Amino acid sequence: TAKTVLDGYVSAESYREAQKAELATAIANGKTAIDESADITAVSTALNNAKAIIDAIKTDADFTAEELLVAKNTAKAELDVYVNSSDYRTEEQAFIASAIVDGKNAIDSATDISAVNAALANAKAAIDGIKTDAQITAKEPTITTTLSNGAVFTNTKATIDVWAKTATGIKLNKANVSVMVNDVEMSVNWDDSEKTSYNFVFVEGENTVVITAVDGAYTKTVSYTVTCNLSAPITITVAVEGFSIGIGY
Repeated sequence: TAKTVLDGYVSAESYREAQKAELATAIANGKTAIDESADITAVSTALNNAKAIIDAIKTDADFTAEELLVAKNTAKAELDVYVNSSDYRTEEQAFIASAIVDGKNAIDSATDISAVNAALANAKAAIDGIKTDAQITAKEPTITTTLSNGAVFTNTKATIDVWAKTATGIKLNKANVSVMVNDVEMSVNWDDSEKTSYNFVFVEGENTVVITAVDGAYTKTVSYTVTCNLSAPITITVAVEGFSIGIGY
């Protein structure tokens, strides 16, 4: 009876080839121990010992589960280092973090290695669709001005030149440019094919200047903090326009 129980204890088809050999050896050794038993207690002991040895042999399902766990951990680790978050802007970093979390959840939910690989590929594709700082910068407008951060003005009024261009160097229409001083929009003084000049109006003390240029889906914003000090020494800057004789400014 014990040997019959041992023969039917597990199905050999549940094991891989190497483990099938281990199983056959465990059953054969178990039967030998049963045959050599001097009493029923020894028979039970031999049967239980053989079962314990068989229980320690990994089935195909055991190996598959282990391999799946390794694949999941490897995929999640690969996702963690897929990109360098410092290459992205703050908003895009949040998108990447979300894509990684979603990817890891999909990986954890995978029921086989193929599904793990698919979840990893999908997460990478989602991350690939997020633009780096360099990619955004390459498409953004550029803004150059005669204004400098920390500048001191000795008058509440000034004329400031702004060169706002597309990423390819084409001047943006003034309608695509916003110039704000202390949240108040400044008026245009002069506009030509190269630049736009604005009438700046300051308050005495510290002033915040925000210039925004828009080119399609891309926006560039620069900010300056300047001071209006009516008692500071006066500096005069002269700009000469020579378009009529072909020399520009």
